[in-house]
Amino acid sequence: MKKNIFFVSMFLFASYFYAQVVKKNPNLQTCFFDKYNISYDSLYICLRSDEDFLVGELLLEYPNKITLGFSSSGYYLNFDKINFEDNFIEIDFIEIWIGAEETSAEEKRMFLKYKARIDKEKISNTASWIVEVYGIDPIFIAEDTIGSVNKFESNFFVKEKTFLRKSKSLDSEIIMELIPENIFNIIDVSCTEKSKNDIWLKVEYEDKEGYIPFLSLSENWTVMENNLIYEE
Repeated sequence: MKKNIFFVSMFLFASYFYAQVVKKNPNLQTCFFDKYNISYDSLYICLRSDEDFLVGELLLEYPNKITLGFSSSGYYLNFDKINFEDNFIEIDFIEIWIGAEETSAEEKRMFLKYKARIDKEKISNTASWIVEVYGIDPIFIAEDTIGSVNKFESNFFVKEKTFLRKSKSLDSEIIMELIPENIFNIIDVSCTEKSKNDIWLKVEYEDKEGYIPFLSLSENWTVMENNLIYEE
């Protein structure tokens, strides 16, 4: 029987998380709780950089709920998938600074991607339902134009007409056309096999998911750091 901390975990999200994205995984009981011998019905994983800065918080709840959260206002979060391997968990997630109430009018939106790896020994048979993991630093950083925080916040759209494609290629099948009036969600940023500088966004618009070139994103983003690695 799982040790019940339901009310504690719900309190965390009701009073603590400003930004969060929730996804369901029907296999979570088997691929996580059973596989890693988790005795609690929830496991909270605090993700920190080498300098001890908080970069994200992951809550896995029995039997099928995964929540990526952040306890500071002014951020947009999302993740595409989480992998439960034999010896570790790996999650790639994006974090975009979109501004809070105290934000300066001159601030820029910042786009970061992290790859977090949590070793099995860190979480398996743990006596606590809270785990802290360090060394989670961004693998991708881009910044928008000055003042973009106040101009756009979490409104993501293209500069001009752009095709939403089935895969990361200009030759890929077209799903639909996006115009600047179409506001969409960003799911992920990644590169192609051809080059780490061939950068694409995975986005969602009206229940349709697909890819657009990163440079098509309004307003005018500049890549500051790029350690993306091609993954199928």
